[in-house]
Amino acid sequence: MTVDGTGRVETTGGTRRLVIEREFRASPEVVLACLTESPRLGRWIGIWSGTGGPGRTVQFVMTAEGATEPQPVTIAECRAPHRLVVDFEQDQDAWHLELDLAAVGDGGTTRLVFVQRLDFPGLESSVGPGWEYYLERLGAALAATPEPDWPTWDDYWPHQQAHYGGADPTGH
Repeated sequence: MTVDGTGRVETTGGTRRLVIEREFRASPEVVLACLTESPRLGRWIGIWSGTGGPGRTVQFVMTAEGATEPQPVTIAECRAPHRLVVDFEQDQDAWHLELDLAAVGDGGTTRLVFVQRLDFPGLESSVGPGWEYYLERLGAALAATPEPDWPTWDDYWPHQQAHYGGADPTGH
């Protein structure tokens, strides 16, 4: 099975950005908890250690693809339950991520707008499919879907590369 890309690349104020939007059947408070509380975050992407809070740096370990080396992540902004901004030190690159949450309707659904600044040309063709995959994993975690029924990496990569402007080696 392949999953089509839903995100887009836009330019705002001269800065290129990857934007992916999702809706989840949970309140903004619950969605934010799955983005910020290490045990909940660990269910779909990774865990962190340290003392969290705006202006602080924690150590993040991605566990969804097997444990990686800890990476420093600075919490640039956290306005619960509506906004989280973090900066990952990714090898020699820095990844600036913004997550905005808003209640939809009666508040039982949350709209997440995920934004990653694209500092390098072509970055979107690799990070776009990756974030689509991880946001689907977030949705599965929020819905308490049993893990064997979660999407797989192969559902997103390399199929979505073409959607994000890169070559799809499978010809799709």
